[in-house]
Amino acid sequence: MQGGRFGHGFVSSSLSAAATPYVDGRFEGNRFAQGAVIALVGGSASSMTGGKFANGAVTAAMAFAFNQLSGTNRRSGTGDGGTGSADETVDERMSRLKAEVYEDFPDLPEADINFIESRSDLPWRHRGTCGRSFVGCYVGGNKIFVVYGNSSDNSIKVTTAHELLHVDEAMTVSGGSLIRYTANQIWKYGGHNPYISAFDDAYHAYLGSTPRIPHPKPDLSQMPWRREE
Repeated sequence: MQGGRFGHGFVSSSLSAAATPYVDGRFEGNRFAQGAVIALVGGSASSMTGGKFANGAVTAAMAFAFNQLSGTNRRSGTGDGGTGSADETVDERMSRLKAEVYEDFPDLPEADINFIESRSDLPWRHRGTCGRSFVGCYVGGNKIFVVYGNSSDNSIKVTTAHELLHVDEAMTVSGGSLIRYTANQIWKYGGHNPYISAFDDAYHAYLGSTPRIPHPKPDLSQMPWRREE
């Protein structure tokens, strides 16, 4: 964080995360005001712990921006594809779905995939990044969170693959830095990467294919950051 210490960033992120639910409710619908307040909280927290106000403000604001940009492009719900068998534990089901995603797209990067039952299970330090309406969330590096809840197998697989694409792109364009990756998304697309959003629809269609109505599997080689390598 531009020379700041880890402790400053941790406290800044934690307080920003704690403030997010209040800010969402107090300034509902006004993203500019929400972002400004989150930046103020992050900067103040960093300053109080001996760090730089600007570093904390920028970190908090960029995390908030990434969440807003990605949160409006996510799918949720139960969809089709079943919800697992009665004799399958949650861990077994998540392991199976993860394996099926990698079977469909073996060149997706290995990542730290965390399946959680609900948004309330997300660690506090990531809540400022993920917000309160996510079904999947990339938090930097190679780490992602996926909410399974009562979602169908297909929806969980699409969300998992979606977040793995964020890992793939972020590692390519920013070395896994969430701040630089978010800046890249804003500069290149003015928001969330539309190619990853389109992937969701294409993968859902593929998973719902029938012999009479087949759909092709999405071609990851056509993703812009892969073509530019």
